[in-house]
Amino acid sequence: MNANSSRKPREPRRDGAAGRQQSQTRAGGGVAKATFDDQREALELEGQCTELRAERDELKQQLAAANARIRALEDTQKDVVNRIDWVLDSIHNLVDS
Repeated sequence: MNANSSRKPREPRRDGAAGRQQSQTRAGGGVAKATFDDQREALELEGQCTELRAERDELKQQLAAANARIRALEDTQKDVVNRIDWVLDSIHNLVDS
């Protein structure tokens, strides 16, 4: 057996995250770029939230209008059914007389 054959391979270094952070900083301000990107993303999200709130408010108004229309239609239907019942009762009274 060879003396080198019993040796274990070296384990990789575990400081990869620290190395990446240092290389980003050295590569031209990765931290500043990340902050700018975070701010831009925050502004985009804020804009989306504003749009979604406006859409939500509009949908709430439409729903309220639709519910009011449904109530009005239900009231009209009830009136029509009552009128039909009254007419039928009147016809039966005429037939019975």
